[in-house]
Amino acid sequence: VFSSQMIIIAVVHALVVPLLVIFRKPLFAYIGLSPRYTIYLISLLSLMSLSITVEYTMQAFGHMKSLAFMKVLDKLVIIAILLLQYVMTGGLTLYQVIHAYILSHVIQIIYGFSSIGPSHCFPLVLDFKTLVRMLSYSWPLIFSLTTGYVIDWMDLFFIRYFLNVEDVGYYQCAYQGMLTLSNFLMTINVILFPIMITLIMKKETIKIKFIFQRMLPAFIIGLTLIFVVIVIFSRTAFTLVFGHAFIQSSVVFNVLMICLGLQGIIVVCSPVLSALELTKKMAAINILFGVGNVVFDLILIPIMGMYGAAVATSIGYTIGAVGFMAVAEKQLSLSLRHILIMPLIFGGFVGLYNTVDNPVIRFMAFLCVFVFVIITIRKYDYFNEQDVDKLGNLNIPTHVHRCITQLSRIVRVLKT
Repeated sequence: VFSSQMIIIAVVHALVVPLLVIFRKPLFAYIGLSPRYTIYLISLLSLMSLSITVEYTMQAFGHMKSLAFMKVLDKLVIIAILLLQYVMTGGLTLYQVIHAYILSHVIQIIYGFSSIGPSHCFPLVLDFKTLVRMLSYSWPLIFSLTTGYVIDWMDLFFIRYFLNVEDVGYYQCAYQGMLTLSNFLMTINVILFPIMITLIMKKETIKIKFIFQRMLPAFIIGLTLIFVVIVIFSRTAFTLVFGHAFIQSSVVFNVLMICLGLQGIIVVCSPVLSALELTKKMAAINILFGVGNVVFDLILIPIMGMYGAAVATSIGYTIGAVGFMAVAEKQLSLSLRHILIMPLIFGGFVGLYNTVDNPVIRFMAFLCVFVFVIITIRKYDYFNEQDVDKLGNLNIPTHVHRCITQLSRIVRVLKT
């Protein structure tokens, strides 16, 4: 895992760093920074990439408690450094913020390496065949990683180009809120990946189909209910945390929540494709994902402002979800298209909630979604005891199975 990720990072840096150095003056002038920050930016990007690689390696070897502590430690270090600098100097500069993030990533990497151990970072025997296999698996993921950078940063560049700096701040606030919630979904991906590899190696097709036919629809339905509640209270939450000026961010955040509903499909499908070593198809889908996001950014931002960027990102996630699901359908000989109904309904709810300010109509929209979800659960008998018991046979972590059991009991009460 570590060596494959390092190959990806090395190739991406070999492509990106020269371009960053060559075009540093127009690039930094565009984002409003001095070119003297070039070395700091390159260092920060390199350390971020290495820390992400350490995280993946810790996940692969099941060091989840150490990983959770490392994530908390990272945030605490940043807060402590910034507070100390503020107390000592009476203010903060961008230079100090970058230094704080660099130091936090260094500490995170050192702690991660100490938890993993050197023997887990590199292959014990790196022969030619092992290297070729690692390269064949890793090179398509370079495009996936590049697409991730496109999705994370291009929205901000286009908003800055077409609009103003304030809109960049509003959008980034909403986007970071969405990314915070997406960490939960990435945890699902981490849990499923080793399970899928084991099931595919043992050729337990029935269990794999059970996950897609029973667990995936139930998972998307549960996410839809949770996200509807989050959307309802998003305006209040943003006002309390960031102030009244950031109400605009709550509207953008609501649109970006559609992305999370679609990401729920991606995080369940991607472990299967990874386990089957279909990285080329994953890369192709991710490229379409990124291209779609950029194209619709150019179309929608001039028309809708920063809300257009959120809609463009949602369209990109739709392309990704449909693509991953189509490949999974073909590989498993299943029909999964009906799963898209819930994200579609949630998207309609968000559109109505953002455009209509009448509390009665908003409540009726919530009631319609809630009733539809309950009818769907009752019709297909999702969250029943048999499904929960079967899920326990998939070797998922005990505390996760316990949480799912409690959740299924609550849902069964709602069904009645």
